[in-house]
Amino acid sequence: MQEDKKLQSLLSTYSMQEPSAEFDDKVMQRVAALRRTQNTSLLSSLIKRLLLVIFITVSVTLFITTLFIQPKIFIPQISIPLSYNIYTELFSFFAAFWIVMFINLWWNKRNTPAV
Repeated sequence: MQEDKKLQSLLSTYSMQEPSAEFDDKVMQRVAALRRTQNTSLLSSLIKRLLLVIFITVSVTLFITTLFIQPKIFIPQISIPLSYNIYTELFSFFAAFWIVMFINLWWNKRNTPAV
């Protein structure tokens, strides 16, 4: 019981303490100081260029090799009969998905308070 009274008195004195008048100025000065510091990237520019060159080289090499490979080598000779219903089901799924997606976007935009 005594602890509850102590807790109540502590909460009443310290829970709604107003910030000092200089608080906003100090925070804004720190934000401005952080913006002035130069951000360094985790990867050096040499590594970024090297990765870019490797990516482009591999992409071009794969594209060129696909031009010379006969497609019959990689296509398995499996024939699965597909009914016409699968296309209507796929179309219905994509239509329902995008309708629900746009309704969700509209609902979130409507219920989000303006900043």
